[in-house]
Amino acid sequence: MLASSGKQCWVHWRWACPKFLRQTFHEWAAHSIGSSAWAKAYYQQQRAKGKPRNTVVRALAFKWIRILFRCWKDRKPYSEEVYRQALARRHQLRRQELTCATSVENLRRL
Repeated sequence: MLASSGKQCWVHWRWACPKFLRQTFHEWAAHSIGSSAWAKAYYQQQRAKGKPRNTVVRALAFKWIRILFRCWKDRKPYSEEVYRQALARRHQLRRQELTCATSVENLRRL
């Protein structure tokens, strides 16, 4: 939870939550690193940036929660191939946005 006062801002850990569920997602994310290619790649990428293990596993757990919610909402089973295709599309869009932004900047310099 984010709290602020004046010009200062800090983050509080949320204590009032189902701790068993939080621990379950944390462990699920940690175990998924060994069985999911994209989860392993994400973990290695974040660790290469120098982030602590628990921070990376917590971020990975958040990704899994979003995936699980979407599967539940769409009433479809999880498919790693579908998720990897979605990641590829998203990265492709980012590359196109960066390319467009770079070309616009280059035009402005002329």
